[in-house]
Amino acid sequence: MRKIFLFLFFLVSTFLLKAQDVDQATAKALVSKNIAASGLTAAELDNSIITNAYNSGELQLVYLQQAYKGLPVYNVIKTLAFKGGKLVSNAGDRIPEIATKINQVAGTPSISAEEAVKAALSLKKLPAPLQLTKSTLLEGRKYDFGKLGLAYENVTAELLWVPIEDGKQVKLAWQVYLVPKSSSDYWMIRMDASNNNMLEENNLTVYCNWNDPAKKNIGKKYKGILAYNGEAQSAKSDAKSLFDVTGLQTTEADHAHESPTIVNSASYRVIALPAESPRHPGGTPVLVNDPWNAASGNATSLKWHSNGTTDYNITRGNNVWAK
Repeated sequence: MRKIFLFLFFLVSTFLLKAQDVDQATAKALVSKNIAASGLTAAELDNSIITNAYNSGELQLVYLQQAYKGLPVYNVIKTLAFKGGKLVSNAGDRIPEIATKINQVAGTPSISAEEAVKAALSLKKLPAPLQLTKSTLLEGRKYDFGKLGLAYENVTAELLWVPIEDGKQVKLAWQVYLVPKSSSDYWMIRMDASNNNMLEENNLTVYCNWNDPAKKNIGKKYKGILAYNGEAQSAKSDAKSLFDVTGLQTTEADHAHESPTIVNSASYRVIALPAESPRHPGGTPVLVNDPWNAASGNATSLKWHSNGTTDYNITRGNNVWAK
């Protein structure tokens, strides 16, 4: 099966409202002042990690991740919005009575971060070095193992709590971040810190199938457009599909020529709006030149590949860097 990493057809507008970060002490004081309205107790606030806090216009946003024994609880976050110092929005939840549901009372793993990484590599059929060298990102909580000669990005292992069965159980686990060179996958693999069994995994790579969702050959039978599995091409084009990224293993040297030069004109082969995909009416790929000029008065003076200070000649802009 040909694998497709998230490919953005249009980069969104360059202009962003700049958010101003709020320091943790100020954010915690704001929540504490509104503790009753937030539905939290003082003890629950103390057992939280402020993962982000910032001002956005008149609103102050605070993100509270539940914690226990100083370790974060995976994906259990409350989002609080304040205006004029008062709570105006309260979203998210917490696992109640978490101390009665955990499997490691002390929060101490029986499995090392090295063992968890080796197990995760084995699950993905990747060779694990006999000896792993790590650097500390957060003492006792998160470690960096480098690329290990097999990954695009550094392999990391983070200790956290993982809710199981909708929070009925909470298990201590190592979350291994793995981006192998052999595929387009971005894996988040959570290994049980007591027995090294895999609890769950997520793939941050998005795959598209514009034909039968039950089939794994992407685009093979769709006529009149570029083939998305590389097995057939449009009769009008001999070019390789722009959506076929299989086998692309590049190094930093490969991109040395992509210096950030000024882009005054650019062409994009896209599925034009309002079509949702190549399978929908009007979904045949078309070439669009300088799309920022389509809007009345010119949509942006910074073009689509600017981060506000630099114009790039690659698919990088103020919001994303598509690869």
